[in-house]
Amino acid sequence: MRTRQRLDPIFLALGGSGAILFQALAFLLLPRAFPQAEIGTYSVALAFVYILSSIATLKLDSALLATPSPRKRLRILKAAFSVLLVGTLCAFLFCAIAGAFAPPFAFWIIAGWTSTVALSLTMLGSAHFIANNQVRKAAILRTVAPGLALGCQLATSYLSPTAFFALVSEAVGRLIALGILCAPSLPAILLLTRKASLRRSLLHLRLYRDFTVSGTFGSLLTAIALFAFIPIVAAQLGPAIAASFSWAQRITTVPIVLLNQSLYPLLARDLAKCDRGQSFPLFKSTMIRAFVTTVLCVSPIIAFGPSLFSYLLGNEWKNAGEIARLLALSTSLTGPASVGSAVLIAYRKQRFWLPFNMFEALAKPLTTLAATLGHSTFAVASTVSIVNGTLALMSLSTFARLARKGASS
Repeated sequence: MRTRQRLDPIFLALGGSGAILFQALAFLLLPRAFPQAEIGTYSVALAFVYILSSIATLKLDSALLATPSPRKRLRILKAAFSVLLVGTLCAFLFCAIAGAFAPPFAFWIIAGWTSTVALSLTMLGSAHFIANNQVRKAAILRTVAPGLALGCQLATSYLSPTAFFALVSEAVGRLIALGILCAPSLPAILLLTRKASLRRSLLHLRLYRDFTVSGTFGSLLTAIALFAFIPIVAAQLGPAIAASFSWAQRITTVPIVLLNQSLYPLLARDLAKCDRGQSFPLFKSTMIRAFVTTVLCVSPIIAFGPSLFSYLLGNEWKNAGEIARLLALSTSLTGPASVGSAVLIAYRKQRFWLPFNMFEALAKPLTTLAATLGHSTFAVASTVSIVNGTLALMSLSTFARLARKGASS
């Protein structure tokens, strides 16, 4: 059993590496399959999907990681399915309203919510596998889901190279991956869904209010801070420039986030089990590992960003390389900072982090909006980079203090 647990980080790292591989292929292939303006529109839609997915399960995936009891985890799954069902009903209501006033927008709501559900179920399934010591399945899910999503997008590009179908096909690919890996569990999942009731779900949400209230608001605010700048750039500078920013963020941030997602679930699980005196050394070693990995990933971008983008994607993407170089300078700090959220999950301190989340969600979009008023991509990229680095440094110091105090704080 101990040997198996020692291999868990390796399996999750392999899963994260597989996801990074498909993200790299998407980075290379999607600009060749879709026009740059369509990629900008797709990126704006995807930004809203990431923001919605941060609240779609009310962070009950985090509750799964921090709950040792199998019976309680079953209750959490029931509540999560109920929340997604309520969200789906609300989405249909919005579609009906949009269909009466702006019919094309109704189709975007359907596509966006479908993609949100697919992404949320992927996170929920991964957390479920990890909590039940099925780390291999979690690693496979993290690899297969983006792989099938990319395959569906490339297949769709031959039929209709538009942002709408790029979003829909990505959701279809993730749902297929979930269906394949969770096929043996589908009868049990359907039974859970049938037995779920709104009254019981509200009771379960109350029992896990640390995750469903503070964690949800914190996750939503963090998602706004991370992705809201793309719609702002699109509105002020146009979809083509938004595509440059989105692809620069994808190549600098997404690999780091995927790698750190291989670390923070295990860190949250181990911190919840270890003694108070062992929490800070465990946090420190994980942070050092995350920092070294991040620096190794972003160094080539800092050194050769513009030439890499021009060579791999074409001269029209050279501006994206300049933006990526600026964003990469702050990513070395934001990567380890994202792992620090494991401390909040392990010690149920999500409420502790809400003031910072609120400040971050206000500071990043407002500074981005102010920078875009000058219609200078260099000014926007520099501003985003400086703000990201400053806030990441603040969060790292706070996580370190919390980890040093341990569960008694």
